Amino acid sequence: MDHAELLERVASSRAKLERLVEAVPATDLDRPFADGWSVKQHVAHIAAWEASLVALLRRQSRPAAMGVPGDIWAAHEIDAINASIANAAAPETFESVLQRFHAIHGEVLTELKKLTDADLTRPYSDFDTNPAYATEPIEGHLGFDTFDHYEEHIGWLRAGLARLAECGELGAAAPHWPSDPGGPASLAR
Repeated sequence: MDHAELLERVASSRAKLERLVEAVPATDLDRPFADGWSVKQHVAHIAAWEASLVALLRRQSRPAAMGVPGDIWAAHEIDAINASIANAAAPETFESVLQRFHAIHGEVLTELKKLTDADLTRPYSDFDTNPAYATEPIEGHLGFDTFDHYEEHIGWLRAGLARLAECGELGAAAPHWPSDPGGPASLAR
């Protein structure tokens, strides 16, 4: 993948995610899905991992950028890291989470635009000291915390919203979801 393709994939996938989040009725933004997370917590999670990416590219502390306690980060347990993020977001308003989601994405774009094609092949160790990823090109990590991550959460959000719609529990007359002409029932695919 070259730099232009990276930016295009980020923009395309992010636009799809934002359209989906915008289509969720306000009454359902804090409602937990079967996975235990609300739309708000999914959005906060994506923002936190994007903050981690910005910190990585700036060679700063990733756990500090994410708001994750150092002991949780040091244990390298992704589920515990994610639970910390979700728990921190629970008392926040959706508006504050959404503001952070947009602000940190702007920072992601700023940092990604600074990269060159050659930078994408640089090893992870040029940016961070985690030996587990030392020789891997940074390119893969850029996708993990952007377009691949958006797509993963688009799937989970669609499935959660479809379940609510099927049970008749989705508020505000269940809109037709972006990119899914079949409506909520088609989202579980």
